[in-house]
Amino acid sequence: MGENWESFLKTLREELERDLENTIAEARKEGEKIIHQVFLEASKEASGLLDRRLREYREREQRERAYIEIEARKKLLEVREKIIEETLNEALKRLENLPRDEKYERILEVLLVEGMEEIGGKEFRVYVNAKDKEIMEKVAKKVSKERGIKIEVAEEAARTVGGVIVENPEGNIRYYNTFETRLKKMRERIVKDVYKILFR
Repeated sequence: MGENWESFLKTLREELERDLENTIAEARKEGEKIIHQVFLEASKEASGLLDRRLREYREREQRERAYIEIEARKKLLEVREKIIEETLNEALKRLENLPRDEKYERILEVLLVEGMEEIGGKEFRVYVNAKDKEIMEKVAKKVSKERGIKIEVAEEAARTVGGVIVENPEGNIRYYNTFETRLKKMRERIVKDVYKILFR
């Protein structure tokens, strides 16, 4: 009986050890499975976070690039406007300081005739600045005689650096042919020239 009891205990111990080993193996396997699952989830979260960060970075980079481009364009437009204004102002100064000689007299005559042709008719009133009034009296007399028309030089001085303002006797039709007006008409061409310089 003693041998049978020993054999029984041995068998029981072996079975318990096997059960314990199986339990440990299953627990280890389950633990590894849980760890693997946690690792996968963490990896997915990290990957998602990385994607979000990259997307945010690209969006920020695009915004910054767009902002830089807008600012650069604004700066170029400011420079362009400044150049145009400086060019027009310089041209106006030079025109204002032209010597009142025969060449200038011819300029006023051309501007006067151009204004009269735009208005049409046989009688006109012309305005010039105070500095040009004496020359215009001479020009008006010459043109009146050549064309058989009447030109009155107005007593009131025009607020202009040079050129003429022509109107009909009733004063309801007026043509501005001043230096300022001529330069404004030239502005579009000046803008194109400046644009070519800045973007060539």
